[in-house]
Amino acid sequence: MDIATNPGLETGRLRRTERALTAARRPLLTCGIISTLLYVGADILAAMLYDGYSYASQAISELSAVGAPTRPLLSLTGTAYLLLVIAFGCGVLLAAGRKRTLRVVGILLIGYGLVGFAWRFAPMHQREVLAAGGGSQADIMHLVLSAIDILLYFLIIGFGGAAFGKRFRVYSIATILVVLVFGALTGLEGPRIAANLPTPWVGVWERIMLFSPMLWIAVLAALLLRIDQRPEPVATGDGGGHVQKKKVTVFIGSARRKGATAAAARRFLDNLQAFGDVQGEIVFLGDYNLGLCRGCKVCFMRGEERCPLRGDRDALIEKMTASDGVVFASPNYSFQVSAIMKAFLDRLAFLFHRPRFPGKTFTAIVSQGFYGGGKIVKYLEFVGLGLGFNVVKGSCVPGLEPVVEKDRRRTERAIARQSRRFHERMLKPAYPVPSLLQLMMFRGGRNSSKFLAGDDDRDHSYYRDQGWFDSDYFYPTRLGPFKKAIGAALDWMTARTCRKRNEELALQTAAPARVPEMAAEENIK
Repeated sequence: MDIATNPGLETGRLRRTERALTAARRPLLTCGIISTLLYVGADILAAMLYDGYSYASQAISELSAVGAPTRPLLSLTGTAYLLLVIAFGCGVLLAAGRKRTLRVVGILLIGYGLVGFAWRFAPMHQREVLAAGGGSQADIMHLVLSAIDILLYFLIIGFGGAAFGKRFRVYSIATILVVLVFGALTGLEGPRIAANLPTPWVGVWERIMLFSPMLWIAVLAALLLRIDQRPEPVATGDGGGHVQKKKVTVFIGSARRKGATAAAARRFLDNLQAFGDVQGEIVFLGDYNLGLCRGCKVCFMRGEERCPLRGDRDALIEKMTASDGVVFASPNYSFQVSAIMKAFLDRLAFLFHRPRFPGKTFTAIVSQGFYGGGKIVKYLEFVGLGLGFNVVKGSCVPGLEPVVEKDRRRTERAIARQSRRFHERMLKPAYPVPSLLQLMMFRGGRNSSKFLAGDDDRDHSYYRDQGWFDSDYFYPTRLGPFKKAIGAALDWMTARTCRKRNEELALQTAAPARVPEMAAEENIK
């Protein structure tokens, strides 16, 4: 049967190939952890087998030096180590997806492994031989390969650190600094090794220098294994091999359908849909009847269904509920979101008390002329947290018109990075462990509803009916001991504050009304 007459056949082949690559990816990524354990374990074992070797005062290379009794062992384990690193590099390439920096890391790891085979032809000689003038070109080549390895480590760690979040970048920078500092200390001992002079700490310095990037590789492998949880595509049941796609809805708070905000939103959705498992929708808030919140608090106390405004609020909430991902996009108007977006957020006020979107992904896009958009992005990110979303870092894009080429490229780069982050978040587990800020927000809202609201208050009954008065968080999660302790402390502090307020209100209600006395006429000047 021809593929042209049966597109499903080609789709089936592609899906089988993808499953095969997925099955190979995790074992290959595991090689990154095994390679580090193998190298460290072989170093410790060789030092134990080498009589008279000092782990603190002799270099690692002396274990595999010409004439060393442990050279055959380390030649064998070194080959296995390099093969594992190459396999890990292949795993990183498979896991990279659209992340260019990770693809570079995979290529560099493979290159590092291949270069490592040159070490067989560049063993150093033992100290006594070097001091007697018995060195050779192999010793020079040994130093050159050491410099190449360190350079490759810097490139691998640099590109790898740029592929993930702030904490991993900080860890990567710290690792590079450790290699630089202890590499310099090791290098200072080089002439003393060649002269067969005492080097009491060279073994410690060199091992810190080498084991730090190896530990980084193991951490990278563990990180990739943790996020490598791409779900198997789910067939829609139409027999055509189609994949059930995730729904992403962008809510635009601008009346200009061809403005900078709308253009950035369309680019964002185009990037997401290019992954093949996302379908998008753009909603212009100006097309809906929202009205202006009157501040009557009926939605808080008696329920949102009793809101006197009605309008299209519930239709928009239904769109959010039906989506796997939500984006709020707004221009910068007077250093804040637009009036349309603010009216929309005010109509959602009760949802900040009763979060309804756990497991869904959220981000923000703001267009600006000159200044202030970054703060609006942070504001919208905080809004997303309050509504219960998993929040992805938003973007602030240039909005000046006419658009110059430099601004267009800046927008494309920012939106491309944001869409990758958003897609990765949608593929991760839906219910991550909450941050301290999220935990604080939930516990504060819960205790306010428990101690300040009456039993017939909608906030109180909502938390009670959801079982949130006794839960760790508003979705299923496991808190570690530290966050459990922090949660208990937050409960105690907010409960204490709420009780004090109730006591003050009770005293205020019981006290007789005070009538201000007029000042005595004789005291008035």
